[in-house]
This record gives sequence, C-alpha cells and structure tokens, in this order.
Amino acid sequence: MKYIVEYNTFRHDLRPINESLAVGLVTDALQFMIGAAAEYGIAAASIGVGTPVALAVETIIDVGFAAGIIKSSINQVSELKGQFDKFVDTINKCMASFEIFKSGDFDTFYSTIKQTMIEGIDLIKGEETVDKLAEKLRDIISSLISKITDAVAKSLKVLIPDATIGLALSTAIKVVVETVSDKGYTIATTAVEKLGEYKKYLIDPDEFPKLLEQTFPEVYKLIDGFKKKIAETGWTKSIVMFGASGLILKKMGPSGLDKLTATIKKFEPIVMDLVKKILSIVIPVTFTLLAIIQILLKGEYKSDEKETKSDAKAEGQDDLVNTLKNVKTKNPEAIKKLDDIANIYQDPDKNKDKIAEIDKLIGGEEGKGISPIKAY
Repeated sequence: MKYIVEYNTFRHDLRPINESLAVGLVTDALQFMIGAAAEYGIAAASIGVGTPVALAVETIIDVGFAAGIIKSSINQVSELKGQFDKFVDTINKCMASFEIFKSGDFDTFYSTIKQTMIEGIDLIKGEETVDKLAEKLRDIISSLISKITDAVAKSLKVLIPDATIGLALSTAIKVVVETVSDKGYTIATTAVEKLGEYKKYLIDPDEFPKLLEQTFPEVYKLIDGFKKKIAETGWTKSIVMFGASGLILKKMGPSGLDKLTATIKKFEPIVMDLVKKILSIVIPVTFTLLAIIQILLKGEYKSDEKETKSDAKAEGQDDLVNTLKNVKTKNPEAIKKLDDIANIYQDPDKNKDKIAEIDKLIGGEEGKGISPIKAY
C-alpha cells in the first residue's frame, strides 16, 4: 500500500496532535496491522488491503497529520466566492445547480450552467456586448482558478488516496486548472468517471463521511485486536512472531498501541470536519468553474440564431400576458373562451370568416373595440 501524500515533502509543516507518535510510525504501524490482520486471526475483515475502508484509513492519516495544510487549501478556495465582481449573482446560480452534478449527470449539469450563463450575461450586458462581458468574466475566473491549483490537488488526493487512481485524477484536474483549457470540464469529468466505485466518494458529499463513520470504529477494533494478541502472546514473543514487521511495534513500545488509539481519536473530529468542507466547498467550486471557463472559451455563452428567433417576443406579447392575468383574477371562466379564440387564429384559412367577424368587432366603438369574448 502506498500513500499518496508525500510526507517527506511536508514533514517540516506537519504538527501531529500526539508528538510522541510521528507520522511515519503511525503510517507504518497501520499498514502493518491492515496487512497482517487476517494472518494473525484479528477480526477486522472490512478493513483488508485495497478495501474502501483501508483507503479511508489513509485519508485519516493524511488529514490528521496535515490538518493545517488542508485547512489552508479549503480557505483558499472558499475565499474565491466573493471575487466575481458584477457576475456574482450568475456564479451563485451556477453553484446552486451542483445538486445535478452530485447525481452523476455531468452532461445535464453542464447544460444547466450554459443556460445560466446565457441568461446571466444577457441580463447585465447594458451598453457592453455579450462577448466583451464574457471576456471580462473569463479573465476573472482564469486569474482566480490559477491560484487554487495546489489546493484542489491536495484536496483530491485526500478524498481519493489510492496511489494509482488518486494520482491520475489529481494530475488530470491540476493540468486543466493550470492551463485553463477549453476542454477542462470534459477532461476532469472523464477522469472522475474512471474512478469506478470511488466516484461516489468524490461527487456525493454524504458518501465519504459515511465511510469515515464506518472506518473509525474499524480502526479501533483493529488496534484492540493486536493489543489482545500481544497480551496473550507476550511482548517479546510477539515481536519475534511478527518478524521484520515486528520492529515497527518495537519502536512504538508496549504502550504504543494505546497512544495510537488516542492519536486517531483526537484526529476523528478534525478529519470529519475538513473532509465535509472539501466536499461542500472545494469540489463544487472546482467543477463549476471548470464548466464555466469551458463555456466561455468555447463561446457557448450565446444563444444560437434559431433559438433567438424562435424565442423572440412578438409585438403585444407582454400585453397579452398581463391581460390574461387580469382575466384570470376578475373573470376566470372567460379563460377557456380566450383559448378557443386563440385556436381560431392558428388556422386563418379555415376560420377566415370568424376571424373577419372578430377583427370587425375589435375595431369598433372609437377604436376601443368590443370584447371578443362577448362577440364569440
């Protein structure tokens, strides 16, 4: 088992809660116990090598010993929210659509963001062209997203600590964030799809905390199992029985397993809090901004020509809507008659006589006309 966090890189920054147990020793001890549990009859089946629970143990160590670094990364991402200038309402609406992403429907999420961008930019354009506004927003996001590259990579490694798939995901997303690619969202979500069973732990903010809630008791059970085994066998004989790996326990000393349990228990609330923040802040911000920047770079923030023509309002359309609202309030029974009249106008050739009669009535009495409902 290989841990994705390179502790030698961060060692000068790490502040373990229990100074008597260094990160390397905790890592080695838990690796040994997870790998050896079955061999020595320790009951902790769900925490075997390669299981989601075993990978969650890595997350506990990563976050527990590097809590300051992870917290700083989360804060970096969180601070972006107030830096979108006049586009803040549009960005907030985009963020609110993240429920769709959580369901795993990445294409619908992208389409929703695209429509929000079209409407949002059109709403605030004023004297500026849509392209000019899009360019401004693109520059803002490009500048901001480049500042959180490392923060995003660290957060992703925490959630997917497996050495192979975790590294592949964090590398792919780090590259698209750094380069501000017009295919960034597509590349990132393709990488997420390749996570297989681990995908849910990244996109659904409820799943990973559930896994951690299952993992902590399993870790305590695992440690307790080795404590009992050593108590039955004796400390010296146990060290010999465990072979080369027994040197790890020798370094910890007879009270080492108690200290290990105490350390993990102190980590528990910190890890739960930071993981939940990664899932509720870092992940939504990262994938939403990747979708927005792809839309901006590909010019998808504008309605296509056909859509614009078909959606263009006809003269008097707003007046008709207001009239219907008034009729609904004052004379709701008349709504059906108005619908019948509208149907007549949909086939002018077939109903030309009726239309002529209605038009004649509407044009009467000093231009004010007579209610077509009464006439009809």
